[in-house]
Amino acid sequence: MSVVAIIPARYGSKRLPGKPLKEIAGKPLIYWVWVSSKKSKLTDKVIIATDDIRIEEECSKFGAECYSTPSDLKSGSDRAMYAYRNLKLDNDVILSIQCDEPLITGDLLDSLIASFLQSNADVGTIVKRINDYEDLFNPSVVKVVLRTDFSAMYFSRSTIPYLRDVKKYEWLNYGVFWKHIGIYIYKKAALEKFIELPQSSLELAEKLEQLRLLQAGLRIHCVETDLELMGVDTSEDLARVRSMISKTNP
Repeated sequence: MSVVAIIPARYGSKRLPGKPLKEIAGKPLIYWVWVSSKKSKLTDKVIIATDDIRIEEECSKFGAECYSTPSDLKSGSDRAMYAYRNLKLDNDVILSIQCDEPLITGDLLDSLIASFLQSNADVGTIVKRINDYEDLFNPSVVKVVLRTDFSAMYFSRSTIPYLRDVKKYEWLNYGVFWKHIGIYIYKKAALEKFIELPQSSLELAEKLEQLRLLQAGLRIHCVETDLELMGVDTSEDLARVRSMISKTNP
């Protein structure tokens, strides 16, 4: 099966406007996502799908292939499919990589692709164990509850599962908690179904696009990573990621 990687990049983030172009170690945030995506050995090409000419112009400086999309698309996955269809691509599998995950690696993407292709799931994504209380109770860190076969049962900004009769400062001693990393891999038919569905009640409540999939009955296969990853949603996140990247790219 052939795989295309698409990086949806929207300029108008509510919490951090212009997020894809925020500077990290002398480069825009989206550069770090793109350069890591290009290191994947299992993708045929990498495309940035954006709604803003400023992102296109900046990405052209480092040689990225860009495609212009409308600004009113509902989610990153909707944007990825818009680019896929209008570019008349014929790949069997679409890898949608959020533009605010600058710490990903090519090897991580290849692990996700390989595991997904061996599964019978409709969609795949990445999860990581939560090991600190800041992440555990932070609504910007999306939590996921897993079945024994590592498929997703539910995603939430709330802390799930809730440990009754255990003090909150002891929760990590008694339970396993998982956080979601914003990368999705779709069979073509699954992404086509996703964009035809109306936004679901849970998706609108939690502002999590993957809940549209779960409510429609699609199976999401999860792959564990132990990499130290961090999405950029706020100015505080940006400061932390700048510090992390500057240590490895002085």
